Amino acid sequence: MDPSALDPTLASLWQRCLPPTWRVHDVRRGASGWRASCLDAQNASHDFAIARASGDGPSMARGEQLALSHRGAAAGNDAEQYRAIFAKLLAHETELLALLERLPPARRETRGDAPGGSSRDVVMAREHALALELASLRLAHGTLERAADAWARRRNASGEVMVYFETRCKQACEYCVEPTSRTSPTTRVLTVLRSGQDRIGLSLVRSGAWAALLAACERRGIDVTITGHDWLQHPDRDEILAQLEARPAVRKRILSPSTEFADEALATRVGRLHSLEVVSLSLQSCIPAVHDACTGAPGSGIAVQLAVANLQRAGIHVQLTMVLVRRALGTLEATLQWASVRGLAMTLVALTADRGHPAPEALQPSLAEIRDVLANLSIEARSGLEALKGVPLCAIPTGLGVPVLRSHVSPEREDVRFARACARCSLRPDCSGLTASYTRAWGEGELRPVA
Repeated sequence: MDPSALDPTLASLWQRCLPPTWRVHDVRRGASGWRASCLDAQNASHDFAIARASGDGPSMARGEQLALSHRGAAAGNDAEQYRAIFAKLLAHETELLALLERLPPARRETRGDAPGGSSRDVVMAREHALALELASLRLAHGTLERAADAWARRRNASGEVMVYFETRCKQACEYCVEPTSRTSPTTRVLTVLRSGQDRIGLSLVRSGAWAALLAACERRGIDVTITGHDWLQHPDRDEILAQLEARPAVRKRILSPSTEFADEALATRVGRLHSLEVVSLSLQSCIPAVHDACTGAPGSGIAVQLAVANLQRAGIHVQLTMVLVRRALGTLEATLQWASVRGLAMTLVALTADRGHPAPEALQPSLAEIRDVLANLSIEARSGLEALKGVPLCAIPTGLGVPVLRSHVSPEREDVRFARACARCSLRPDCSGLTASYTRAWGEGELRPVA
């Protein structure tokens, strides 16, 4: 964000509360409060979260109306400096809240399965294909640094780069095609080829290409999102993190199953990353046995809850998503209450199965089931609901009061279409429609066109 675009009164208030050599860079509304970013004399970013004091989330300073925290682990002099900033801000608490309330709503995206973030264009790149592309460009441009800049120009990367690390996941989620494709001849061949690519010096991380890409993103003001089957299992994880640590000005998002954050030391290390926007992870149920059944990984339900606790303790903004399969829908009320008590909110994502999934029909809840569960959510559970994504609009009860996002369209996922009854529905222009697997499982009988 251009600092000149900030409300001058809000910018002035923040600036008066900062150390003399610091400057306010960005203040914006988030999904559950506000976010602020400030730059120190070394141009390192310091990121803060502001929430209403009525919430139960962790904070470093709390007034009558607002709670403030640093988004990341703070220790020693930094922690004391943050507390001094917060004390000055809370001295102007009423004025600050009024100015924050004037900020426009958080922008929503149409990519991936995670809410929030920027509406700018996203360029997605898979680990090994990216490494080969950068190696090819290096031959033409001489250095990896120039190759990375050329790649960004070629791909028109200007908003965000999403890097998909192809490490095998320990889980076997029932809604994911990856577990069933592991033993296919194609996957076996690809695994051998990727392993050979890494051994001959064309690894994205060990070749230096990852570092060069991050440097290019920093120069160009491009955000970076890390995702994959489970990149936290990557053999070069420490170097991936080291390069992220070396680029404090790059805004970062982490998407992953994230059970590895049950390791408190890892969560603390990630919490120290400057300009970390969010860690997003999946929670299928707050009942560990149900979550385990959904993920096909015994112990993952307990691990993900421990991961959430560690991430929050490290001061990280945590987002939760749930794929709406029948098993998860059965414990939705309890899971949303679990999130709400911890100051978190969930995005519920309609199942749009990967192509090649053997039996997505058995996982699909009917529209009537979704409608009934959502209509009967308690007030406590509703406070733990952030958004719905890809859910047909006629399945959403009137007055639920949460944003509804369009589903993510991808050639790797099943077709989404509209039924005959949708032609007379006034909600069709904003609706995601029905997936092919839903139509095979339930037909069109539970649609409720709105006049």
